[in-house]
Order: sequence, then C-alpha cells, then structure tokens
Amino acid sequence: MTKKAKVGRNAPCPCGSGMKYKKCCLPQDEAARMANVSVLTAAGAETRTEADLYGAVPETIEDMYGAIERMSWSNSQYGIMARTLVQHLSERFTWDEINATILLWFAYSREQEPVVPKPGVVFAALEYSLAQLTGRSEVTKAEVAKRYEVSAGSVSKRIADLSPFVERAIAALNGE
Repeated sequence: MTKKAKVGRNAPCPCGSGMKYKKCCLPQDEAARMANVSVLTAAGAETRTEADLYGAVPETIEDMYGAIERMSWSNSQYGIMARTLVQHLSERFTWDEINATILLWFAYSREQEPVVPKPGVVFAALEYSLAQLTGRSEVTKAEVAKRYEVSAGSVSKRIADLSPFVERAIAALNGE
C-alpha cells in the first residue's frame, strides 16, 4: 500500500491543468474528504462522514471552542481568530449561525490563507455576510465596520473575497 504524496496548496495541480492546486482540484478533494472519512474502530475500519465524527452543532461557547480546537487550521492564528469571532457573535446570533460562520471562515482561510493585519476587518466581513445570509438586511457594512473599529472600505473588500465561499455555502444548503 502506498501513501499518496501531499500536494501543497501553491504547487502545480497534479491533474496537469497548469493551475495552482488551490485554484483547481483542492475544493473537490476537500469535498470528497469531508464526505467520507475512514476511521478505525474496535470493530475494524469504518467509513463515516466528517460531520458524524465531529457531532452535532455546538450549543455553548465551550462546545464551540472544542469544535474549533478539533479543526485542522492551516495557521494556528486562524483558529485563535475563530475563538474571538465566537465571542463577538455569541450575543447576536444563534449557535447554528455561529457554527456556519466558523465553517465559512475555516473554508476561506484554508483555501486563501489570507494575511490578516487587522482581524476586525475579517470579523466585520464575516458578520455582515452572516447577517445577509440570515435575512438581517438592517445590518449595514458601516455598522459592522464601526463595531470592529475598521474602515467600511476594508470590510467591503473582504466581503468581496468571501463572496465565492458564501455562494458555495448557499449552493450546498440548497443541495446543488
């Protein structure tokens, strides 16, 4: 049995397209990994979905922190940011909504590996995106920018960066 060599995110895609792996086959590979995970149990090897392994949506801040710790962050700073984001969102959103936002941040940070000089910009963009997804049209970019003490222009740029990930999340929820 041979072990498949890990392909770096910025390496040329092994499919031969000439594109970087992160821009080509990585999303499909991660989706396949999320769909089926082989686990070793007392009864032998068994295939489960990653959701089965991680359980239900966390319903307390401690459970949410535990879920964040179990995630494979590409940079430990992203996980720290996720914990801080939970603190910011916990008074205004449900645990389902917060969990969805953390998963959105996880997907975005894994694929884009963003440089984040001001975490508040990311927090504001994620909160605004969440508000739009949940139909809270009264939440404005200017409002979230003020809450996190960052510029609305920076928030708008990060929202644009997040947009493809939000669209994928919507498509996944709609079964597309």
